[in-house]
Amino acid sequence: MRSARKTAALALATIGLMTGGIGSAAAEPVTFDAVSMWEANGTVVQSASDRNVFAGEVSGPYAIDTGKGPVPAGRIICVGTVAAAISTGEQVGKGECQIVAMDGAIAFGRFECSGLRLVGCSGIFEITGGEGRLEGAKGSGKIVVRRAETSFKVQNGSLREEAFGVAFWKDMTLEMPEKN
Repeated sequence: MRSARKTAALALATIGLMTGGIGSAAAEPVTFDAVSMWEANGTVVQSASDRNVFAGEVSGPYAIDTGKGPVPAGRIICVGTVAAAISTGEQVGKGECQIVAMDGAIAFGRFECSGLRLVGCSGIFEITGGEGRLEGAKGSGKIVVRRAETSFKVQNGSLREEAFGVAFWKDMTLEMPEKN
């Protein structure tokens, strides 16, 4: 019974931290999963004979899940790069992100990932701080980014890429400084 109460308390704390439902920070770390359906827009540049680099913006709504199903929680926007080998499709990516909760509180994050072009990129996502009630937020977890579809067009002499996909965070841990 104690375990069920602790799980319920952690779930409420996580939802509250991300959506504004709880005013004070939890002293105990909370763990959750999250998902975002995103859109990307950017420029693709061939940077070597066997290498293309995408540089741009990825954004979309996100939802968190503490084990009871996803709950809409806000929007995320990241800027970054993905470099891929033309011959093998091996890719590496990195980004800097702003996560805006439904109530306007902000968390900051960053990630690095690796994988195969058009298959996905996996790595670690780190929460590095925040503003408002998320000031001092820290945490990390696994991230997987997958592209569902992509299109290219030449615009002003540059190759522009627009894409749609999903990002999934697994076992994210969020820690907040204890507030008096």
